[in-house]
Amino acid sequence: MVGSVRNAALPIALLLTGYISDRWGRRTAFCVFSGCAGTLGLVKSFSRDYHMLVAFEFLEAALGYGFNSAGYVMVVESALPSQRAAFACATGVAYGLGGMLFALLAWRLQYWRKLLRAVYAPALLLPLYWILVDESPRWLYATARRKRAGAVLRKAAQWNKKTIDEDIMKTIESGLERSADDPAGGEGDGVNPWLELVRSHVLMMRFAVCSWCWVAAAFAYYGLTINSVSLSDDKYTNFALNMAMEVVASLLLMMALERFGRKKSVFFSFLLCGVACVMPHFVFHKGTGLGLFFLGKLAITFAFNSMYVFTAELFPTRTRSSALAACSLVGRLGSIAATQTPLLSMYVQATLYGASSLLAALAVVLVPETRRASLPLQLRDAEHLRAPPRVPPLPAPPPPAPSTRVFSADI
Repeated sequence: MVGSVRNAALPIALLLTGYISDRWGRRTAFCVFSGCAGTLGLVKSFSRDYHMLVAFEFLEAALGYGFNSAGYVMVVESALPSQRAAFACATGVAYGLGGMLFALLAWRLQYWRKLLRAVYAPALLLPLYWILVDESPRWLYATARRKRAGAVLRKAAQWNKKTIDEDIMKTIESGLERSADDPAGGEGDGVNPWLELVRSHVLMMRFAVCSWCWVAAAFAYYGLTINSVSLSDDKYTNFALNMAMEVVASLLLMMALERFGRKKSVFFSFLLCGVACVMPHFVFHKGTGLGLFFLGKLAITFAFNSMYVFTAELFPTRTRSSALAACSLVGRLGSIAATQTPLLSMYVQATLYGASSLLAALAVVLVPETRRASLPLQLRDAEHLRAPPRVPPLPAPPPPAPSTRVFSADI
């Protein structure tokens, strides 16, 4: 029941995340939601009865879950195209290590009140990021806060000891500045960015594809995670091994997304997960079945983490956070369905995981590649999004002709 109540609150969290992040900024959303998560989590540890615990579980998920999505969008928008995969790898590794640390804490602090306090207390420090990081300059520029965007870029250049072209800075800082009575600001003559998105058939098709991929990834990811606790008798070891796969998948993520591209990497990871889930129907060796399970878990973890990068790169700045939150919101249908799969036989579960992953692999074919492409600022940029063509290496210059020595006899 506690898990079901939490899943029911996540749609509210994702809607709030997208709205606040796109309207008031990524940094604002991150600091507000992380503060709510830490505060409500600690209050939850002092619950006097079961009903109070369930109520604060709902509130903590609804008002605190969104800080990770807001922070992720802020990171993606601050990274160069060639660095986005490395940033995704770093966050994935940190997530896996955090899960392994949580398993250790749960093993040592088995009393639930102490465990909640140990987990949520550090979250109270996250709002301090307000004084440590700047707002996303892409969001500032897209919402017509040109002078603030220029100030952030100048600060970044100073920190990195780089020179910056003043003509480019004047171009960035020029133009219409947001008025005081326009909190949203931005391009588009005051048109709601979501209305622009709905009117674009290209982006609506892209949103539908991403939504299904999120549903399939969440369904297979959480379904396999739930089944991982039955691998051995020690649930703490099971959870730690399960989170260790996050670290491995994230390391592979950095290499594959830049080397092979987003589209190919996501396609083959869904395809591999689908094959690994279906193969146990034809394999009866226990060790082989266990290996296929970890292979499927690794592949779907890779696909799930890649969808954060891929989805953020497919939509324009004004709707990027909302689109990412909306895709994650739809994906929650998969996580909710996954909690019911233990009621089914293992063969039926494997068939469902495999079929959903294979269909997601086919859907990925319909979206463009985004590797090393500039993040689209406006809707028209996103509609014509294309990865830059790969420039072939220049041919090596011909070797110099061997020098000829002339001897007197030749003369």
